[in-house]
Formats: sequence, C-alpha cells, structure tokens
Amino acid sequence: MVFRMTIEYDGTAYYGWQVQPNVPTVQGTIEAALRRFLKGSFRLIGASRTDRGVHARGQVASLHLNGEDDPGRIRSALNGNLPRDIYIKEVAVAPEGFDARKSSVGKRYIYTLIIGRSPLMSRFAWEYLGRKPELALLEEMAAELVGQRDMRNLSPGCEEKNTLVRIDKAKWEKVGTTLTFTVEGDRFLFRLVRNLVGLMVRVASGRLDREEFIRAMQGDETRIFTAPARGLCLDAVFYEDER
Repeated sequence: MVFRMTIEYDGTAYYGWQVQPNVPTVQGTIEAALRRFLKGSFRLIGASRTDRGVHARGQVASLHLNGEDDPGRIRSALNGNLPRDIYIKEVAVAPEGFDARKSSVGKRYIYTLIIGRSPLMSRFAWEYLGRKPELALLEEMAAELVGQRDMRNLSPGCEEKNTLVRIDKAKWEKVGTTLTFTVEGDRFLFRLVRNLVGLMVRVASGRLDREEFIRAMQGDETRIFTAPARGLCLDAVFYEDER
C-alpha cells in the first residue's frame, strides 16, 4: 500500500532531507517516528532532497507499506511522535506505483531575502547587509531564466547525468524590505536555486557585471555565489493534472 504525505518543516536543525549517518535529518527523524507505531517494514521516499538548513512548506513523500493502514491514523500517530519543527500536513492513499520523486513533474521554490537585519526572520531569510539590489534588474534576469537549458555550470558538485533544466516561471517581488524570488521548473540541480539567487543579487547590487549573468545563461564557466540555505523553502511539488 502506498501513501502520499505532504510535509512542512523548519530545516534549521537538520542536515537536509536525506538520511545520513550520525547527524539529524528530516527523513531520518520521520522514519524513527514511523518505527514507533508501524509493525512491518516500510520505505519513505522524498520528492526533493533538500539541503542542510533548507525549509519546506510542501515537501511530498511516498510511504510504501507491505500491509494496509489508515491514512488518518498514520498522520495522527506521526504528528504525535515528531518534534515541533516537522509537521505532517496530509496523508492520503496514493495509486500503486506512485513514487514521490519519480512521479513528480515539477517543483516550486521560494527564496526570501531581507534588506538589513531581522531577528524574527533570521531563521527563514537571508539578512542582506550589502548594497541594495536593483529590483528592475532582478526582474529582468528572472525573465531570462524561463526556458530550457543545460545548467551544469551553475551546479558544481551535481552528480546527475542529465543537467537540462526547464524553468517555467521565475519572478522577483518586493514588499517593504523583503525580496522574494519564486521559481517553478521541471527539476532543479544541486544548489541551483541558491546559486542563481546569489548570482542575480550580486549582479543587481553592482558587485558583478551584467555580462557575467549572460555568460552563465549561455553555459559558460562562471563564478559561484551561493545564497544562504536558510532563505530557501520548497513551496510545492507538482504531479500530473495538478498544475
């Protein structure tokens, strides 16, 4: 039996989603909670392997059981055994063959940047203390991201053989001192969103020439400026007929 779980978490205390030895991870914490009340074996597969310190509002995981169970019971028991920084928003029966990662057709990430300091938001945003980025230039670069291209040059350390990425939507918005970058695409490579944010902010604040962004979009070798993990949130994972 397969269940689809929607999960929200504050990634501050975790070394990413994926299980790793001797460090706390989101997947490892959920699996430990499942073992407290599930009798049989199970597999838990996350749609996105978020990095250390990255948050999620709409992570999706597939829970594969050998036997049958009730989705309401699973959700209630999990939330009763999980720490406050991980919350199971929904558990539903999924079709056989559903795999949270392989069945996904797209994801949406939101990156939050605050101009100046904000103790209240520091866990969930990049407190940017440099020269203010020019919003019009950020919007211009975001528009140029839309389309399909090889983004291997913006994801050093990526182990994927296929590095083509199709970006469907990308936009910057400003409210007060808060800047948010929203991006949707079919897939995202290792640290790609954070590297794009770092590059765009550096160009828009005048610390890097506009030509550097153009060269990066053409696939040329480029310098990498990775924005802090705490500003990134996996907002949603998309499946067929859901967009």
